[in-house]
Amino acid sequence: MADLFFYGTLCHVPLLERVLGRPAAEIALSPAVLPGWAWHVGHGARGIFPYASLHPKCPAGDGSEPRAEATAPTVPLALLQALVKALLLKD
Repeated sequence: MADLFFYGTLCHVPLLERVLGRPAAEIALSPAVLPGWAWHVGHGARGIFPYASLHPKCPAGDGSEPRAEATAPTVPLALLQALVKALLLKD
């Protein structure tokens, strides 16, 4: 089977087992990481939509470090949008 990336509710192993139709012991799971980066999740300024920020774990302290931020209707979507922005910043 091809490599797949799951986020949000599919990271909950019992649900993933049901979706894939096999036990976790038969699924080769490995966590996805973005070395040197950390997440912050909360609500945007209006307190309505979820907010996600992906930023360096050890910031320079002068405000020059890259930062990927996103606001979306759902937490998984905000996380995904911030991740895509961070990956684009790497280039």
